[in-house]
Order: sequence, then C-alpha cells, then structure tokens
Amino acid sequence: MIRQRGRSWQVDTYINDKRIRKSFASLADAEDFEENITNRSKLGLKVTHLMSAKNTSLTLKGLTDTVYEAIWKDTPNGINALRNCELIQRIIGTNFKVEDISTVVIDEIVQDLKVKGNSNGTINNKMSALMVCLKYAHERDWIKQVPRFKRFKASEGRLRYFTPEEETMIYETSERLGQYDFTSFVKTLIDTGLRTGELCRVKYKDIVQRDGKWILYVWARGGDYRTKNGEMRSVPLTDRVVEIIEKMWKRFDNTSDHPTLNNVTLSKAHRDKTIWSYTKSNIRTQWNNIRNQLGYMEDEEFVPHLCRHTCATRLVQAGVPLIAVKEWMGHKSIQVTMRYAKLAPEQLFSALDALNQSRKIS
Repeated sequence: MIRQRGRSWQVDTYINDKRIRKSFASLADAEDFEENITNRSKLGLKVTHLMSAKNTSLTLKGLTDTVYEAIWKDTPNGINALRNCELIQRIIGTNFKVEDISTVVIDEIVQDLKVKGNSNGTINNKMSALMVCLKYAHERDWIKQVPRFKRFKASEGRLRYFTPEEETMIYETSERLGQYDFTSFVKTLIDTGLRTGELCRVKYKDIVQRDGKWILYVWARGGDYRTKNGEMRSVPLTDRVVEIIEKMWKRFDNTSDHPTLNNVTLSKAHRDKTIWSYTKSNIRTQWNNIRNQLGYMEDEEFVPHLCRHTCATRLVQAGVPLIAVKEWMGHKSIQVTMRYAKLAPEQLFSALDALNQSRKIS
C-alpha cells in the first residue's frame, strides 16, 4: 500500500510476514520500489539489499509528477507546464537523477531545444517549468542547489492574425466538412477574443443583457457564482454571436426567451449547461480537418489561438483605446496589449493630424 505522508510517499507492505515500510520523495519512486520489491519476492529473489540501501534517488519524472500534483494540477496552465517538462524528459531521459541536473546539463538541454528549432520564447517557457520543479526540490532539501538558467530575450516577431479572406475560407471549409457547430465555435472565438478553454467553460447563464446589449461573463478557472473569489471580466457580444447562441439555446427550449441570470423559467436546468462541451482533442481534430483541406498543415502558426489575435487586432485597427482592448481581452498588463499597437499605424497619423491642427489654432 502507498500513502502520502506530508510531503513524502510511504510504501507499507509485507514480505514473508515481515512488514516493510519506506518513504520516498515522489509517488513515482514509491511505485517503482513497491513493484520492484513485490516482483523480486514473488520470484524468490532477495530483497534485503533494497531495504538497507538509502532511498532511491529522485528522478526527473518523479519530481515532475510530484510538482504537478502539488502545484500545477488545478491551475490554468498546469497541463502545459507538465508537457514542457515531459519534453525535457525526452532529451535527458525520464529516469535522469534530479541531483545530477547541473548548469552544464541545462546548457545541453537548451542546445538541444535550439537544434530542434525552438524559439527563445519557447525555450524560456520549457525551461521555466523545469526550474519550478528544481526549486521545489531544493526547498525540501532533495537537492543541494538549483542550477542557473539565464532567460533569453524573446523576439516579438511577426504578429499573425486571420485576414477576412482567410476567415471566410475557414468557415466555408468547416461547413463543407459538416462541422457546423464548430464553425459557430470559431466565429464566436473571433468575435469575442476568448481563449478556447475560456469559451468551453461558458454556460448559458453567463450570457446576460445590460442596457439593451448582450454581454458574456468570463470567469477564471475555478470561478463560481457562489463565491466572491476568482477573477471575472465581461465581454460584449456581436449580433452574430447572439444569433448563434440563441439558435443553440432553442435546441433545449424553444418556448422561453434567451437566458439571463434572472431567468426563472422552466429551462433553469439548461442554463447551467456549457454552450460548447469540446475537449482539447475535439478542437484539435476539427481544426486540423480544416488545416488539411486548406493546405496549412505545415504552417505552425495556423492555430485556433489566432482567433484571439484576430479579435484584438481588429479592435485596435478600429481605433478602440488600448486600455479598453486590455480589459476586453483580459490581459494582465498593458504591455501585452501593446503588441497590437503597431498594427494600427493610422492612429499615429491621427495623432499627427491633431498636432498639425493645434499649430493652426495657435
């Protein structure tokens, strides 16, 4: 039997009527030990040397699994962090001892990522996940020190977004493939700027009417109407999105009005349903169907997240103030929003006109 004891994992079993108890820094190491000692006992092999030896050294996989359970599991980017560490495991091995990860090993990992064509920003993300794991181990005295990693300066690069022509091609192709609901999903992504995960969490009751305009409440992961914690923002809805949601709502109830927080009709149970119940796998499959038909399978930038960039770009190009775009998109800092400012040079010319006009007045 394996059970968690504080920050460690304890194996508790019996071999030849003798109780065996041993603690490990990670669940993976505890499982390896239990399987090893059980199998050796069944084969009649000795196990005494396993008991007298020090605890098995912590492996990179064991540490990664431990950090995922302790820190990342309930966070929005937890899965991404786990995957980044798993990609590093492919480079140096899942059983690589954490205590052997030195600055030299870090350099080798970075070099391998560069050879694979990873950008500076991508390398920073992957290495940051690894450093979180190493710091976690150091704080618990599992390793003596944390090796150094100097972050690379990430290039802003070209900010990609969908042109109106590309947008039309995506819709037409999706419908030609019979992916009608997914077409509506993509239209909603572009018109709201929501992340795919955010849109998949939206429920019918999140759609409300304020001063004659429809808006969508976007709750952070874990946000709940029953609590006061968790971040929330509101996003205005275009007529196109309102029409899409109304059509989907009528699948459940074609007798009641569009749902609001104050709706007390018989459709209350349906209001707690998510509008789209897609998984990441569902989204990837249907999106790749479109990419394949359009010949974009080799274009690594042609991903659903471009819908979000497209929304932000169009807001800026329409002259919407950056601070309003920041609130709409849910950016944590104005610096993130500033990436889109260069896509609206006409605003600079408007500023120039304002200066010229002030000269004439004076």
